[in-house]
Amino acid sequence: MDTQLLDDILSCPTLPTLPSVAIRVLELTADPDVKMEELAQEIQYDQGIAAKILRTVNSSFFGLRRRCSSIEHALVMLGLGPVKSLVLGFSLVQTVSGENGDGFDYQQYWKRCLVSAIAAKYAAEQTGNKDIVDEAFLVGLFQDIGMIAMHRALGEEYTKVLEQTGGDHTKLAKLELSEFENQHSSIGAMICERWKMPYEIIIPVRYHDRATACPMEYGQIARCVGLGN
Repeated sequence: MDTQLLDDILSCPTLPTLPSVAIRVLELTADPDVKMEELAQEIQYDQGIAAKILRTVNSSFFGLRRRCSSIEHALVMLGLGPVKSLVLGFSLVQTVSGENGDGFDYQQYWKRCLVSAIAAKYAAEQTGNKDIVDEAFLVGLFQDIGMIAMHRALGEEYTKVLEQTGGDHTKLAKLELSEFENQHSSIGAMICERWKMPYEIIIPVRYHDRATACPMEYGQIARCVGLGN
């Protein structure tokens, strides 16, 4: 591993940063006895995320007879797992955005992340293990965050590697290792750790493209994400 290059990537000033409200929600939802009132108060600090959660609860999917206007009521309806998924998902969209012409295909990036996350969640549901469903979805969303980091730190060098894949994501890790002695899965896991995410997300992110090598404790999540991919 090229440790100097790794340091350069992780110290890049334009690396994605997770909003403070998302980090706080992660901390609170780690406690199964957290009070919804406290969680709602934290989420209300970010008006954009609060509005999106209310929009989600009031969507036709829930079919409410009366419009929900309270964040606390919305959180009670959703439950801790979905709340965490929504807050982190909305936060990721905020932090991962780019300008046209910077050499990175953000539309394709988001298409892959969303389809993979939904497929990973479905795969997790089929296992019958309810405890991994939300984590599988989140790992699907966050699995390629290392690509954003490498692109922002390395610029055209990384763009050339992406072009060499010809759009085949399965070729990316091998090309990254050959060119940089680092790969986006490892860098993504380091970023998730920096964001203080739980190991249920960090470890499968690290092994999302080689699920059979994932430590047994987190292997089922990694395999669901691998299947989703």
